[in-house]
Amino acid sequence: NDLKLKVTAPFDEEDGPKEFDGGPNFVKAAFQQTTNEPFADQPLIGDGAVYMIALDKRIPSEIPTLDRIRDRVLQDYRHSQAVLLARNAGSHFEEVATNSLAQGKTFAAICAQAKVNAMTVPPFSLNTRELPSVEEYASLDHFKQVAFSTLPGHVSRFSLTPAGGLAVYVERRLPIDEAKMKEQM
Repeated sequence: NDLKLKVTAPFDEEDGPKEFDGGPNFVKAAFQQTTNEPFADQPLIGDGAVYMIALDKRIPSEIPTLDRIRDRVLQDYRHSQAVLLARNAGSHFEEVATNSLAQGKTFAAICAQAKVNAMTVPPFSLNTRELPSVEEYASLDHFKQVAFSTLPGHVSRFSLTPAGGLAVYVERRLPIDEAKMKEQM
């Protein structure tokens, strides 16, 4: 049928094939194939392609030598240490900010003194579906949960994210725009 046939380089369940992106179900389907049933019963939809897959051979798992994975181990270690430092700094900042707000300092002054760059977020509601400036650092649902559980004029508890964490200062809650609400109802 003039279909392109290709055998991938060996891949594992964690990383999948390096040659292409077979879509979210590719690796799971590939590892379900057996020598008795090597062909997948359904095509897999990938990014710009459809794949029919079959098992060529299984390669026994192995523990790679440190020399083979040294760069990845060092990169993972540096990343974990950076996240740990960010979390420690975030926890310390939350404590300083809470105490300083109680002493009457402004949030801007607290950030300047701590050499922290505060991000100003545009007004949002529980129904907001996207907030790109926030979603670059944390999930929107996580951010909204932290923000809406924090009283105006206070800073939230430091909340962990995959890259470190966040603390939210709620300046004020805005009243509902009655005209906009009536228009959308």
